[in-house]
Amino acid sequence: MAKSGSRSSQNEAFRLIFSEILDLRIRRAFRRETPFFYGDAAMPKKPQAKVLSVRELMQMFPDEDAAVKYLAGILWPNGPVCPRCQSQNTHPYTSKKHFHRCNGCRKDFSIRIGTIFECSHIPLHKWLYAMYLIVTSRKGISSLQLSKELGITQKSAWFLEHRIHAACGNQKTKILSGIVEADETFVGGKEGNKHENKKLHQGRGTVGKTLFFAMRGRNEQVVAQVVDSTDAPTLQGVIKKSVAPGSAIATDDHGGYKGLSAVFVHKTVRHSAKKWVDDWAHTNGIESVWALLKRAFYGIFHNFSKKHTQLYLNGCTFRLNEGNCKYDTVDRLRALVNGVQGKRLTQNADERQLPPPKSLTYTCLVSVASLFSDNENFVVQDHKGVPSNVRTSSSVASSK
Repeated sequence: MAKSGSRSSQNEAFRLIFSEILDLRIRRAFRRETPFFYGDAAMPKKPQAKVLSVRELMQMFPDEDAAVKYLAGILWPNGPVCPRCQSQNTHPYTSKKHFHRCNGCRKDFSIRIGTIFECSHIPLHKWLYAMYLIVTSRKGISSLQLSKELGITQKSAWFLEHRIHAACGNQKTKILSGIVEADETFVGGKEGNKHENKKLHQGRGTVGKTLFFAMRGRNEQVVAQVVDSTDAPTLQGVIKKSVAPGSAIATDDHGGYKGLSAVFVHKTVRHSAKKWVDDWAHTNGIESVWALLKRAFYGIFHNFSKKHTQLYLNGCTFRLNEGNCKYDTVDRLRALVNGVQGKRLTQNADERQLPPPKSLTYTCLVSVASLFSDNENFVVQDHKGVPSNVRTSSSVASSK
């Protein structure tokens, strides 16, 4: 009797478990086929962004002509405009393809003039493909990989990528409002992992690292820049410039944020006390920005030189703002094209620290003097008026 009772209880338990599993499977199937319900209203499905594949991009821009037509439709919506005098009184230049002549200043121009494409021999459809790769790559793309995709040298790909990053920072100035999160971070290699000749020998921690400061609104708009210090005048100066007065600011308990309550509704989260959320105040959103930036640093680029750090930061923030993956790929590409004007990067000889070239006059003087001079040494001034001692060919022969 006891055995039959225990067996019936076991069967009842198995029956309950089986019914729960069956009920769970039915509910899951129902959720896949029908929307969630909250009361009497159904929650609408989130619209999915339309993705543009590489094959579709190649069909859109198969050659230079298609790329010029696309760029002209965005940069010149009302017809060609002279970049020098802003005149629309122009006509096509028949002897040069894709060129126009301004009837006002009598200068020739094309869609490249006054943009990041100026003085570049890379075809424009390759430029658009590079812009597509930079926008759609969540953490960016290295210049080496970009050179393989475009079929150009790594040097050209590096300079091209920096020009595009400059266009990423040419967007409209954003004024954040509502609830805004602010935070700072250091990015760079550890002092202990460096070679001995590259160590600064100034301690550990933030030594040799670059300081970033960023703000992120709850509407997912991000403003970021490179700063020199974490003191109150620096951080609060950037906040007052980029955040509307009266907004709510959420920060950690760093001392550089003290005093924001005079202009904003300021609330801190004590990370030092292992507290991460206090009502509406938290910095989880801005921390996700740092996570993306540092993944790009360690996994894609491996190094940010201090000279070009802001350009890399421009690319990261653009992919979080206008280039966000929640928008259609075509709209993201158009937003980047809108920023190409007025952002031309040039390679300065003084920045490369190359020696100045000798003038033609200097070369001729050396040649003539070597023919008619009887002295072993004579003085010739270069194009800057600096005297140079030059030995003649006869003196060289006699010395041998």
